[in-house]
Amino acid sequence: MKKAYLLLGLSLMLAVSACKKEEDDNDDTKPFPQELVVDGTRYEWGESFMEYYPDYGVNSENLDLFMFTDGITVHYDSDNLPDSISGNGYVLYFELFSADSTYLSAGTYTADSTLAQGTYYSSFLAPVTNGELSGDDELNSATVEVVREDNVYTITGSGKDGMNRDFSFSYQGAIRRI
Repeated sequence: MKKAYLLLGLSLMLAVSACKKEEDDNDDTKPFPQELVVDGTRYEWGESFMEYYPDYGVNSENLDLFMFTDGITVHYDSDNLPDSISGNGYVLYFELFSADSTYLSAGTYTADSTLAQGTYYSSFLAPVTNGELSGDDELNSATVEVVREDNVYTITGSGKDGMNRDFSFSYQGAIRRI
């Protein structure tokens, strides 16, 4: 009889732990992935910023988005403008065309040379070694999804780099406009 109670107790413990594990897997409180994935290798994001370039003569606003992986330091000049980088990692760049000059408008941005709202013209994903771009790797294709709530962006996307490797990225946070 004692064995039966022991087996019943062990069975109950296993059932409860299995249910607990299933609940943990469905937990919506997992942190947002702050990462760049290049050909299956993950890199965490470091600093990001946007530069505004006024008056392109089109019905859109040019905001250049720079995103650097952890391990890269951006150095600023006396006017607080970026002038160099150091370290190792990746830089992801998009020349985006938005409806607003002060922030990126929500929506999906795709490659297009018309410079229309919701498009990007120039883009690259480049490795950085000792503060130097190890090639300006123009993207073959990409989509960029932007959601903005207050001053917090959620930016996700994917595509193929210049060597036809898959990449994806996800970022959530404030982005400084300079």
